[in-house]
Amino acid sequence: MSKQKKTGIVICIIAIVIAIISMQSDAEQMLEIYTDSMQIPCVLEEQKDSKDGVQPYMEEEALQYVELGTVINIKFKNAMPENVQISDMLLDENGNELYSEKEIRLLDFSILSDNEIYITLQSHPASLLSSQLESYQSGHTIRGFQIACEWDEEYSNSYFFAIRTDAY
Repeated sequence: MSKQKKTGIVICIIAIVIAIISMQSDAEQMLEIYTDSMQIPCVLEEQKDSKDGVQPYMEEEALQYVELGTVINIKFKNAMPENVQISDMLLDENGNELYSEKEIRLLDFSILSDNEIYITLQSHPASLLSSQLESYQSGHTIRGFQIACEWDEEYSNSYFFAIRTDAY
């Protein structure tokens, strides 16, 4: 094999490695979540339980309040994933799931454009299971949403965001 061919192969391999590394480091910037009036922060699912994940905005005053009936937009900054699944769960003040997996529900979403989908925030049926009176006060229901995305067989990511809302 000639020296030029070896150099070309090495350059191609380096370019592929750089592309893979930059795609992974930009993973957090791959989507934007917002309503008409606010941006909603999200984290990679794998960071959710770390101190830099959900915890910084789990304090009640830091969580965004989103009224039931509000449209929540999810915009993918690059290509729309081939598969998207949105899970909705109730959380406690520490970001832990309140109920078992059977109370996690999958949400339907609508496609807005080539790279944007939306959900309309509805009441979560399990929000009526609480025996605590304060759970039914305005803004005292904490909801977590996992957005599982698959772009192809080799690349997938899950994102997580949390909001405050009403029980019903």
